[in-house]
Amino acid sequence: MKKILSIATVVVIVMIVQNLTGQPTTTSANEDMWTGSIVYRQLTYDTIYGTYACGWQADTSWGEWRMEANIINSKGPAKSSSTGGRHGISENTCDKTTGAIRVTMNASGQAPTQLDLSIDDEAKEYGFTVDIPACSGKKISDIYLNGAFEQRIVDDFSEGDSQILVERYKLGKDRNILTGRIEKNDHPQKGVRHVLIWEWNLKKTK
Repeated sequence: MKKILSIATVVVIVMIVQNLTGQPTTTSANEDMWTGSIVYRQLTYDTIYGTYACGWQADTSWGEWRMEANIINSKGPAKSSSTGGRHGISENTCDKTTGAIRVTMNASGQAPTQLDLSIDDEAKEYGFTVDIPACSGKKISDIYLNGAFEQRIVDDFSEGDSQILVERYKLGKDRNILTGRIEKNDHPQKGVRHVLIWEWNLKKTK
């Protein structure tokens, strides 16, 4: 099932320009041909430190879900990749043991895609969508006990197919060249940070 990525849940890509009211009448530009690139990046940073009756635990994790499409005449290959890692350490003062974990994650996917773009000349706005394939790979967890390697666990790791969506973005001086960059920063809780970045550069070719 396709996901449409949302900033609120950090699972989908949706960009809506704020402070716009009403529903514009859209002039289709699907018959036009566009060439260029579209990139979306979702970065996550998470740091946790906790204490309990017999010790403490500290965890740091990070990840990047990257989606990109290289468009030639409104078609082209789309790629999806997800990479990340986690470093965690802990100490149990009751039984005098220490533990650590090192996690790496890598997934990739590729498939053909098509750009669906429309321009509203009256409102001087445009929007587009492009489908992005799922990516799959492996998650490798190395576990240590008292400084010595204990075991390695390998799991399947994936992100579902999705869609980059940009809506009601203002036209520049030249309607045949569409470029933009949006960055959103979110801190849903202490120690957690999400960075969402959209970038595109498209030129009308036919």
